[in-house]
Amino acid sequence: MKRAWSIILTAVLFAALLTAAGCKPKPTAPSPSPVIAVTPKPSAPLPTPPPEPSSVVPPVVSPAASPGTTVESTIKGFEEGKVVKAKDVPEVEKAVKAKYKDAKIKSITMETYENKQIYHVILEAAVDGNKDLCVTSDGVVTPMTTPAP
Repeated sequence: MKRAWSIILTAVLFAALLTAAGCKPKPTAPSPSPVIAVTPKPSAPLPTPPPEPSSVVPPVVSPAASPGTTVESTIKGFEEGKVVKAKDVPEVEKAVKAKYKDAKIKSITMETYENKQIYHVILEAAVDGNKDLCVTSDGVVTPMTTPAP
């Protein structure tokens, strides 16, 4: 009888071992919550977006500047975005050299800045922490700042 109990006990332990080894619970993924989509009906038609601006902006040729400018702040032969050579505007080069003795001009472009026609001067290297300068038609040189959005 001892032998029978030993065989039964061994069989039960063996079965338990096999069951435990092969029956690991699988992780279950949470089931997705149902989503109820409600599409509101517009009360008025949606406005159409404005057309994309052209990538090529034609130059603005005007001796008069934007509203709010004065005769002193206009540049003769002004063309928005026109690149000029330093030798063609010696007064600009002279004004920059007077304020920044060691400055070397990389480029000069005619621009409208804060409703004034200006020469946007880019220096080859920053002088006194400034690389972009604004020079008005009357020779005032100031560092160019980016307006806050």
